[in-house]
Amino acid sequence: MMLYGYHFSTIEHNWEDLKPLTEFLQTFADDDGDVSQRDKESLKEIIAKSDTALALAREMGWDGSYTGCPYLFWLPSKNSQSFEYGFVFKQTSDNTTFVISPIELSYLAEDTEVQKLSKNIE
Repeated sequence: MMLYGYHFSTIEHNWEDLKPLTEFLQTFADDDGDVSQRDKESLKEIIAKSDTALALAREMGWDGSYTGCPYLFWLPSKNSQSFEYGFVFKQTSDNTTFVISPIELSYLAEDTEVQKLSKNIE
């Protein structure tokens, strides 16, 4: 699986329209806090993918800080005919934005002021 990382000046607006990763992970538990075995596997996959995304961001200069938490976003994938999710977060120390996507975002990749890194993740 390829991941595409982008680092650029801050995105200031519409963060409230995104789903915080912490909130999304809580949706897997029922009212008693129990998680089904199938959902446990999904949770492991999401957490592993978020760890991989943060590692890619670290390779791009992320200092480990973020405002709030990472947020999820979804994009349609023509290859898998499904939705793929990525991560976006704002670095606290300099207020810049990191976007880690499973789908190349060519409009960001073409911007000369955007730092880019892609990596094949197994």
